[in-house]
Amino acid sequence: MNVRSQSTNPNVCVHKTQGIRVIAGEKLEIPIPVTKASLISYKIDVQQNLDIDFSIVVYSKENERIEIVAHHRCVKEEGVTDVPVEGKCILVLDNSYSWVRDKNVAYEAVVVGAKIIETAKKKKSQYHHQQQDPELIV
Repeated sequence: MNVRSQSTNPNVCVHKTQGIRVIAGEKLEIPIPVTKASLISYKIDVQQNLDIDFSIVVYSKENERIEIVAHHRCVKEEGVTDVPVEGKCILVLDNSYSWVRDKNVAYEAVVVGAKIIETAKKKKSQYHHQQQDPELIV
């Protein structure tokens, strides 16, 4: 079951589930809308220490396919990556190589919008500027 919870900040969106079944021989694609200059933080945990092929792709508004996390096999994984274009982000959980075993996967994807990123960069810049000029420290 895919759960989407909007935080109190409209520039942060959380998609997660405690366990979703990926049937043997099939692929599950989980769509997540994103804006340009977003970040996506992700966690994948395949239960029972089994593995699954995982990747993240983005389709731009012009339908250009961009792989932002390369296709690879994993049991547990977490990371953060930039989203270079506005469009639809797809978390791909691929169990097509397995003929017998279904996989139960817990995942979380947090999309942080451009406004939050810009605000954080400005605060970081102000902080570094204050550290270099002691007279600016209040």
